[in-house]
Order: sequence, then C-alpha cells, then structure tokens
Amino acid sequence: MEGLKKFYSRGNEKLEGYDNLDIYTHSPEEAKELMETIKDLPEVKGKTFTFDVNTEDFDMVSTPLSSFGSMVDTAVLTITVIGMLIIVLFLVLWTRSRKKGNCYFTCSWSK
Repeated sequence: MEGLKKFYSRGNEKLEGYDNLDIYTHSPEEAKELMETIKDLPEVKGKTFTFDVNTEDFDMVSTPLSSFGSMVDTAVLTITVIGMLIIVLFLVLWTRSRKKGNCYFTCSWSK
C-alpha cells in the first residue's frame, strides 16, 4: 500500500484502498450474481465504480474441455457397443456349439 500511495497519490489527495478488485468464481453465472451483490452493498452504492465481468479465461478453458468431454462420451459409447457385440458373438457361438454336440438327454428318453 505504501508504494501505491507513493506513486498514485496526487497533491493533497489521499489514496486509500485499492484501485481494482479481481474476483474469481467457478462460473460466469456465479460472477454476475456476485457482481450484483457487490453493487448492492451500502459501501459501494452511490459511488463511481466500474464493474466488468470478464469471461475470456473461462471461455478459453471451457471450450476445449467440453469438446474433450464429448469425445470421451463418444469413446465410452463406442467401447460399450463393441463390447456388447463381442458378448453377443460369444453367446451365439456357444449356443451353436451346444446344438451340434451329442444329445445325451434326448437320446436317453426316446422310446
């Protein structure tokens, strides 16, 4: 604060506090909600503050993550379908091999 006062104070004018405030949230909606809450604070109302919601970093990170998420969903779906097809193939081969084998029960019950 001493350095800030030294470089930015003008004449008799005292510099108190900070010149800006950065707040990080988990989502842009949460940032807008928080900004409205800050605007309604009694210490802030009526003062000349500039409020800005910057979502550049969030957009830059969320776009690749959402495309990666859809790629993972597609991979899981593909692996599931291939796994189901392999299981069906094994079951079909297993039932066909049982039909071609010797028939012990049917033969023993014949008259």
